[in-house]
Amino acid sequence: MRKYPKYYLVLFTVLILISCSKESDSSQSYSPSVTSGNQTSSNTLPSSLLQSVTEPYEEGNYIWRNLNFWYYWQEFVTDLSDNKASSNTSYASFINENSNPDLFFESLKHPDDRFSFYVDDYDPILDALSGIETSDGIEYKLYLECNDQNVYGWVKYVENPSPGESAGISRGDIFNSINGTRLTVNNYEGLLNGDNITYGFADASLDSGCGVTSSTNISHTLNKVELNNNPIWGTAIYHNGTNQGFESVIGAKVGYIVYNGFIKENESTGVNYDELLSGVFGLFKVSGVSEVVIDLRFNGGGYLSSLVNLASMITGGFSDSTLIQTEYNSKVTNQYGNTEYKFVNSLEDGGSLNSMFLDRVYILTSSSTASASENLINGLDPYIDVIQIGDTTYGKNETNIFIHANEQNILNTTPNHKVGLYTVIGKNSNSVGFKDFSNGLIPDITVQDGVTNSSQLGNLNEKLFKAALEHICNCNFSVGIEDEYDYNDREIKIPIPSYKKILIDDIIDVNIE
Repeated sequence: MRKYPKYYLVLFTVLILISCSKESDSSQSYSPSVTSGNQTSSNTLPSSLLQSVTEPYEEGNYIWRNLNFWYYWQEFVTDLSDNKASSNTSYASFINENSNPDLFFESLKHPDDRFSFYVDDYDPILDALSGIETSDGIEYKLYLECNDQNVYGWVKYVENPSPGESAGISRGDIFNSINGTRLTVNNYEGLLNGDNITYGFADASLDSGCGVTSSTNISHTLNKVELNNNPIWGTAIYHNGTNQGFESVIGAKVGYIVYNGFIKENESTGVNYDELLSGVFGLFKVSGVSEVVIDLRFNGGGYLSSLVNLASMITGGFSDSTLIQTEYNSKVTNQYGNTEYKFVNSLEDGGSLNSMFLDRVYILTSSSTASASENLINGLDPYIDVIQIGDTTYGKNETNIFIHANEQNILNTTPNHKVGLYTVIGKNSNSVGFKDFSNGLIPDITVQDGVTNSSQLGNLNEKLFKAALEHICNCNFSVGIEDEYDYNDREIKIPIPSYKKILIDDIIDVNIE
């Protein structure tokens, strides 16, 4: 890999839950409509624009210059053509006509772009990159009741530690009211977006194909606080000592890990999560674990270095072999070439990396499994047997960077604003060139996670984990009555916050001059 002064690339998944459409023909030039400042209500020009009509205002210049260089589809968006900057006067006029930075950024996007977006304050995103968020710790799905009006929530997991965990709330709990008001299709968004809310819990009858809930008169008021979420949510080793007769039935010691984000370090606390992850695999190794199940169903992405480290912990013996490769537009390619990310045998700081030399791994997925998680599955596939269990993944093989302040800023200046630009700059493939998973990676074994799967994570009754164990032993074992109904058609898809779907490429080093 070429070495240049360090900077950070960022891969992101835009957090709108829409169907992934097939890519349109990129060979067609796209000329979007441009929204001028006087077409928006109550819009005033930035002070920098008022100072001089011959100079482009700072935010607009920042957006255009960076997209003109980095943007994957730059050659196919007419308004990003180099000709726009051929004259200083005409360029300034073009930029100043688009005085709303957010709308200007949107106007420059290609139709195939599902993931780039603009923020006017990058600080909350930078916090999220360290695993810091403000939350009560409750992660849930929402469902329609049989009358198609009432709504209830099903807790899929609870962050630990968090206010939710302290209150004793756990996976499988059901709530149907917030602040004493019954949830319905008309009010659930407003009620659930409050800072401090009271959850009213309920029982659910799920034997009719559509749930009906009734209050238990139990409630918990939870405050949203700053959480430092450990991406290693939980781990376990299963053997005869933990479950009588386990190894005789399954035929192996099994290691299980719930890994909710490829976050390498919390900059606030100084905790290095990659070192902790290597420690988990070291424990698996010395304990004689021969089969590993990695639960990524809640994992939307994270640092690429953590992805490479995890792939190297799973395998071993492939050091310096290509795991992932990324292609860019012609400008970036001409300057830097394409990029390869390779297996490693040590952590970035030279620390020990425990490799298990597995020839097979089980990965549990859902529709929320995205970006770095998908690249882990796709990257490992040419090397070992990856058994994917669960639901089809989100579908993101694009590479993004997060342009903010003077980081990744082609102008190489420190701006007087806090604009952040999530920008698609390339597409990812594995070592054999496969990259066609914009509609998600389809599981080898389909198992739905939801309201009818309320066993705790890591419990032998939990359906996805059970499916992995049954595949390992090539057998069936009884863990309870199978559910008669599939409730996925009753689920209400909730837009997920943007920081939940990220992949930060902190390996490639590029010099911006």
